[in-house]
Amino acid sequence: MIARLGILALRLAVLWLAVLLGLGAMAPAAAWPERPIRIMVGFQAGGSSDAVARLLAEKLRSELGGASIVVENRPGANGQIAFGVMLSANDNHTFLLMGEGAVITPLLSSKVRHTVRDSR
Repeated sequence: MIARLGILALRLAVLWLAVLLGLGAMAPAAAWPERPIRIMVGFQAGGSSDAVARLLAEKLRSELGGASIVVENRPGANGQIAFGVMLSANDNHTFLLMGEGAVITPLLSSKVRHTVRDSR
């Protein structure tokens, strides 16, 4: 009889452990995004890159349930300024919208600070 109670207690303990682990697995993960998303644009406001970024932001906002998305224009140095801001943020909430300049500029100048390889 004592052996049966021991086996029953062990089975109940295993059952409770399974329930607790199952509840832990069902706990919602932290919702992304936790803060506003930033889209960095390496060219002035009103240009084609800005227009594309704003259309993308609007689509993302609707897909992410109304998340706050900010388009920031950082013109200059053929997009290198915006590239640097994106790399320094390193927060999974800052993205870069760039054209071919991100690939071509390093091929034309050895004084480029940031390349596509830096964004890994």
